[in-house]
Amino acid sequence: MVGPFKITPGSYTHIFVVVDKFTKWIEVKAITNIESAKAAQFINEIAHRFGVPNRIITDLGKQFTGFEFWDFCQDNLINSLWGLQTLKSWAAGYTPFFMVYSSKAILPSDVAFGAPCIQYYEEGKAETSRWVDIDNLKEHRVAALIQHACHEQ
Repeated sequence: MVGPFKITPGSYTHIFVVVDKFTKWIEVKAITNIESAKAAQFINEIAHRFGVPNRIITDLGKQFTGFEFWDFCQDNLINSLWGLQTLKSWAAGYTPFFMVYSSKAILPSDVAFGAPCIQYYEEGKAETSRWVDIDNLKEHRVAALIQHACHEQ
């Protein structure tokens, strides 16, 4: 955030500035006050246009430490991140979650609505299945690398 400036037409006194660390793309928005809700709204606009930010680095000013901003980050960005981690990759053929944990993710909606994987869960079979998944992880990763290489050509 930059400011305060002289009051401009529209009563703007500050600007929010976001810089993409990789591309150096700059987004700027003039604001009339430095409330936490305005910062959350700006990040929400960025997320809708460019996707969920990997990291948000701030100066820890009051607009970034207020409840509205933290609640927004907890409610929206973390849920979006979970969605991205459980979305099957076109290039690899697997979800990022599977590539890390070698198992299918159990979604909160699966628990809430009693999906078959929850209804028919048995601890003994789950433990055995988990070890089989771990044993097959290397094969799945090689298959993902091959599929990714095919898509790069």
